[in-house]
Amino acid sequence: MQLGREIGFELLEGMGNSQFQVVFVTAFSEYAVRAFRFRVADYLLKPIDRNELKEAIHRVRAAAVQPHLEGIRTFRIPSSRGAVFVPTREVVRLAAKGSYSEITLTKGRTHLCSGNLSYFEEHLSELFFLRVGRSHIINLMYLSKMEAQLRAVILMEDGFSISIPRRQKRQIVERLNRLSKDPLHGV
Repeated sequence: MQLGREIGFELLEGMGNSQFQVVFVTAFSEYAVRAFRFRVADYLLKPIDRNELKEAIHRVRAAAVQPHLEGIRTFRIPSSRGAVFVPTREVVRLAAKGSYSEITLTKGRTHLCSGNLSYFEEHLSELFFLRVGRSHIINLMYLSKMEAQLRAVILMEDGFSISIPRRQKRQIVERLNRLSKDPLHGV
């Protein structure tokens, strides 16, 4: 927050109408209200809580890719009483459960609904979602890491792990390598 003789707000004012996201990380709580008037993505107080930092990073990433999500902002989950609509960015993964699909959302929410993964795959952007074998579709924003030692495994941020079929391993590795080079366009 304090940058020599200036404070972070003076820096933001000098930049005018910016096209980037700002996360303040500071020990000074008294600037929080003023920070949100600048439409900052988040305001984190020291000492940093790891989960709050992860949430801030997700918020910034989601804002960065928002122009690419124009056609898929809302994801429809059919239910016995109609449908539930959620922001697509909240979809963490989908898993095949026989003729049903289990949809895991942020904050540990899940929905079990009729319909196979192929139905949902048609409604998700290839840009941000990845089919892993016959049983899973993952949101790449929630991918934590991939391990490829004895068997290839994808680990999600919530601790869930998914085995990568041998026939798909090279394709997934190549796609994830492109992602690491260009997080917005290489997916």
